[in-house]
Amino acid sequence: MKTKFFLGALTFFLGICLTSAQEPTKAIAVLHPTAGNTVAGSVTFTKSGDEIKVVADITGLTPGKHGFHIHEFGDCSSSDGSSAGGHFNPTHKAHGA
Repeated sequence: MKTKFFLGALTFFLGICLTSAQEPTKAIAVLHPTAGNTVAGSVTFTKSGDEIKVVADITGLTPGKHGFHIHEFGDCSSSDGSSAGGHFNPTHKAHGA
């Protein structure tokens, strides 16, 4: 009887542990060239636990250092960029090149 209870409890707890483990959450931003621009590629954001890994694969940039902003919306339809909304800046730090 004790063996059956132990095996049942072990199976239950292993089932909980296996279903509690989550795969990393992933989001991919695809960059398409706009008028007069050749920049294209993708940026992949992968969340695992408390960490977020950002990997960019971009083509069409001029040589040198570059940065990027994360905007509120994935809408690049306006020529001035206003359709993308504001920058993600939770610490309100000044930024720019």
